[in-house]
Amino acid sequence: MPIKQGVRPYKNQRGLTLVEILVVVAVIGTLAGVLLNLLDIPGTQAEARDASRVSDLKEIQVALELYYSDNGTYPATISDLQPQYINQLPTDPSSGTNYTYLSASPFHTYNLTAGMETDQFSNNTCGGDPCYVVTNP
Repeated sequence: MPIKQGVRPYKNQRGLTLVEILVVVAVIGTLAGVLLNLLDIPGTQAEARDASRVSDLKEIQVALELYYSDNGTYPATISDLQPQYINQLPTDPSSGTNYTYLSASPFHTYNLTAGMETDQFSNNTCGGDPCYVVTNP
């Protein structure tokens, strides 16, 4: 079959391979991720840390209820949950400190509190600042 004048055969055409396209997409994605991280769209990182705090408190709450189920009381200190009821106590994502746990004798109630950076997940105020409080059901 004769080749028409001015039309190059398929095997001589140059284009991007699938690998080249994937590399370009990966580079663009990486740059976009770095840029978004640097820009910190107002409050997104703070909201993510707040969501992590809520999740941590719910995890500790489950361990507290398991402890209560076995012992009939809540622990005097939150560290009493380790290692039987929780492998490692979660800590605040910003400060790395433990969450506030209060339980008084006869240890049938508790308050577990985390300070929040935004009002999105806050269910209380602590000293005028937003916070999230979990109590025994």
